[in-house]
Amino acid sequence: MNEVILNISGLTRRFGSITAVDALDLEVRRGEVYGILGPNGSGKTTTLGIVLGVVNRDKGSFTWFGQEPSARIRQRVGSTLEMPLFYPYLNGIDNLRIVADIRGCSYDFIDNVLQRVGLFDRRYSRFRTYSLGMKQRLAIAGAMLGNPEVMIFDEPTNGLDPQGIAEIRELILSIAAEGKTIIMASHLLDEVEKTCTHVAVLKKGKKVFSGKVSELLRNELVVELRCDLPEKLSSELKNWDGCAAVSTENGLIIVKLNQGYHAGTLNRYAFDNGVEINHLAIRHESLEKHFLELLAEHQ
Repeated sequence: MNEVILNISGLTRRFGSITAVDALDLEVRRGEVYGILGPNGSGKTTTLGIVLGVVNRDKGSFTWFGQEPSARIRQRVGSTLEMPLFYPYLNGIDNLRIVADIRGCSYDFIDNVLQRVGLFDRRYSRFRTYSLGMKQRLAIAGAMLGNPEVMIFDEPTNGLDPQGIAEIRELILSIAAEGKTIIMASHLLDEVEKTCTHVAVLKKGKKVFSGKVSELLRNELVVELRCDLPEKLSSELKNWDGCAAVSTENGLIIVKLNQGYHAGTLNRYAFDNGVEINHLAIRHESLEKHFLELLAEHQ
């Protein structure tokens, strides 16, 4: 069993009458790319701020690597919180030297991390000349200084164009491929689905789901079909062991299949019961659909 890297128990933080984090329990294990997903105001950034020691908690506890939080333990964690903040009149190298001083690590890492994030050729350019994507990459470079075991990214693709999003995604995946544990807060469903192995869904500070991304998607096989005898087929399907649910939508019959059944067995069942299917396609259920369903269930 993988080591528990971060354990959060009953974490609560209030700002006046607003409960930003509400009795939150989370567990992140070594090697996971763990997404904290939720709409704006769901408590993602506050949670990360607490475990990084920059926001106070009202209740609850958390441990890093099975130990109580401390400055020494936090040196094993690299992070970027919200928008990258650097000195605009300094170049990339000088900004990273300041980060290295704060983190207590050698300048020897700087050239390497700049190469990793694709900024080595712009290392002497002032920060104010960087595009938003370059600023995000410099923030990730800063988080990588000292070769931390865990990396935390808060909305790393926020505000980027599609090319910038793809570049940051590939960078995060390459870091994860080295065996790093990554915790990433995001409200972008597509990025969590493409990047993360595990996910927690938050709503108004409460956890409404946690588990593998594949579990959130439920791995349901959904098939859409059309035939000349829709009422007969719908009736037959309701009595079939392979059918979890059947409905109609825009002239199509939508069938959710139970585990162990697939489109071919559905087609054979229809044929054996005197119905010829003239259109059949598999629908790929999206993370967005299940995410919205989860939020609706916890109104």
